[in-house]
Amino acid sequence: MLERPRSVTIALRILWFFLLLVAAVLIAMFAFKWDVIHAQLIEESVNLAKDQEPVIATAVMIFIVVLLGAIFILYGWLFYMTGKGRNWARITLLVLYVSGYAYKISLIAYQLYIQSGWSPEQIHDAGLHLKESGMFAWTGANLATGLVTFIGYLIAFALLFGHDANAWFRSNKSGNQKSS
Repeated sequence: MLERPRSVTIALRILWFFLLLVAAVLIAMFAFKWDVIHAQLIEESVNLAKDQEPVIATAVMIFIVVLLGAIFILYGWLFYMTGKGRNWARITLLVLYVSGYAYKISLIAYQLYIQSGWSPEQIHDAGLHLKESGMFAWTGANLATGLVTFIGYLIAFALLFGHDANAWFRSNKSGNQKSS
């Protein structure tokens, strides 16, 4: 079995860096804007009794935090398994990132679509309901951050699927089959 190539180590460091960066940003957002997010959820609640709104909003917030924690644990485990030479983990990561960026690109396209000058009625009639402004709107800072992380992920995946990395993952696959 070959020693892990430097390109795989660098790729994993890039992925870990961005995962920890996103986690830190989300923790800061929830820590400093918990009340704003909570109020926004209450404002958007539909068909709830007034006394239920804060309870439901808090439950949704807790669910989001737990779900994000589980997602970060999943990504950390996939990074670990990729570092151990598991090809399926590397492919799973690629599929998750590509599908995530496909979704983000659709949101950006939609945001540009909103800025095209359609009236709120036309947008609503088309079945589109993403907010033009607010906490989760695409701002210049969000787009710049997204672009930097996108480039970082491109570099990481180019390294993870480069020639040296492919040879290493193939050698681990054949080595694992012999030991089974």
